[in-house]
Amino acid sequence: MAGKETDYYYPGDLIYVGKPFISCIEKSVQKHICGHCLSRGGNLKFCGSCRVTKYCSKVCQKQAWPDHKFECLFLKNLADEESDALIHLAAKIIMKLKDKDWSLITE
Repeated sequence: MAGKETDYYYPGDLIYVGKPFISCIEKSVQKHICGHCLSRGGNLKFCGSCRVTKYCSKVCQKQAWPDHKFECLFLKNLADEESDALIHLAAKIIMKLKDKDWSLITE
C-alpha cells in the first residue's frame, strides 16, 4: 500500500499517469514537439489548416482533433501576430471550459 512511512519514491519513479486537462507548448520548441502526445523529434507535420500545431502521426492528429478544431480557428486568426505561450494557454483554458459556441471566434 503506497503512502506508508516505509514506502520510498526515487527520482524517475512513475507515480501517476493521466491525461492533462490542457497542454501548451512554448513557441521556441513548438516545431520539435507533437501537439498531442508531446513526443519530441521525428518527422512532425503541420496541421493543414492553422499551420501552427505539429503532429508526429495521423493518429495523433485525429485524436487531437476534438479539441484542436476549436483551437485551430483561434490559431489561424493569430497566425500573423506574435503571441506567447501564456496567451495560447489562456485561450485553451477558455475554449475547454466555455460552451461550444465558437461563432465569436470566426467573426
